[in-house]
Amino acid sequence: MLLLTNDGDLSNKLIHPTFQVPKTYLVKVKGIPPKEKLEKLEKGVFLEDGRTLPAKAKFVRATEENSWIELTVFEGRNHLVKRMCMAIGHPVQKLKRVDFAGIKVGKLKPGEFRPLTEKELETLKGLGKE
Repeated sequence: MLLLTNDGDLSNKLIHPTFQVPKTYLVKVKGIPPKEKLEKLEKGVFLEDGRTLPAKAKFVRATEENSWIELTVFEGRNHLVKRMCMAIGHPVQKLKRVDFAGIKVGKLKPGEFRPLTEKELETLKGLGKE
C-alpha cells in the first residue's frame, strides 16, 4: 500500500516519528517465531540506529518452513520491518503493507489505485491534533 500526495504538510505528518502514525504489515518470516520473540518486537528491539518504538505483533499462521505475522509499527525508518524481524532471528521472506494510518488496502490488487474518500482525508489531516 502506497499513499501518494502533493500536500507537503500532510506528507510530513504521516512520516514524521513525532506523530506515531500506525502502519500495519502482513509479514512472511523464515521459521516460526516463538511468543517470546514477538514480545521483543512489542517492547522494541535494538537496531544499529537505535531502539525501535514498541510495536504490535500478532502471529497469524504457520506454513511448513515459514510463518505469517501481523506487525504494526509507529515510526517510519528505512527498512524498519525487515530490520526488526532480522533482529529477532526471523528474516522477512515477503512483506505487504495492509493498513496506513487507518486506511486499509482492502480488495485492491497490485497496481490498482483509488482516491481517498473525504472522510479518510479528514481523518489524515486531523492526525496529531489534540
